[in-house]
Amino acid sequence: MNGIAVLALLSVIATCLSQQTAPKSECEHPAPPAVRRSTPAPRPGVLVQCGDMVNQAAAAPLSSLPVASAMAQPARESVDRSPVPVALIAGAAGVLGALAGALASLFVGWMNARSQLRIETTRLRANLIAQERLRWLQDIRQRLSTLYRTMDMQYNTLKRPVTEGEKDQVQEKLDTMASDVLDQSNVIHFMLNPEKDDQAELRNSNQAALHFLVDCHSKATAAAQVFDDSRYESLKRTAFDAMTRIGIRTWKQIKELQ
Repeated sequence: MNGIAVLALLSVIATCLSQQTAPKSECEHPAPPAVRRSTPAPRPGVLVQCGDMVNQAAAAPLSSLPVASAMAQPARESVDRSPVPVALIAGAAGVLGALAGALASLFVGWMNARSQLRIETTRLRANLIAQERLRWLQDIRQRLSTLYRTMDMQYNTLKRPVTEGEKDQVQEKLDTMASDVLDQSNVIHFMLNPEKDDQAELRNSNQAALHFLVDCHSKATAAAQVFDDSRYESLKRTAFDAMTRIGIRTWKQIKELQ
């Protein structure tokens, strides 16, 4: 009896062990096919009950699947490699921006320098012209004053009576003054522009005064002397009035240049 009881107990234990170690595939449902998704998400666990046993399948992300893993790998590689071109583009853009800024600054500086050079050139040219005109005006005024001073002395000497003993001395003095008058008159003649009315009038007045003095010198004798003072004063006044108008016009031009 004891032996039969032991055998029966062993048989029950063996049956229980066989039920616990049975393959799980016989009791579990087949796994659903993998679905391709753009964003991998964890799958919730599924509880499957078979008989008196409960099995819980742990969910795994789609990236663990072969297909999803194969698709995710290029994306990871592109993400890993993308910062290098972006950095290069950003650096190139920075260099181009700095170069464009430098070129713009250089161009603006060149334009400003060119404008300043033009202004300075115009100002220098105006100053030179103004100085030359002022020098010309002062020179011609000085020469005209010297000319008529000598002509006055010559005319007054001709008007004075001369004795026989003073004749040679007076004639030498007249010749010296005549030479000075001719020199000053010739210089003034070439300094004047005949195309301008005032200067042409001054030029003609000086020539008329010279002819008047030459005529007085040829007609003067110790016995009879004929002189036209009003004629000489008219020629002198005409020359001085023309010189005054020349000075006014020249000063106006100098002020316009400044």
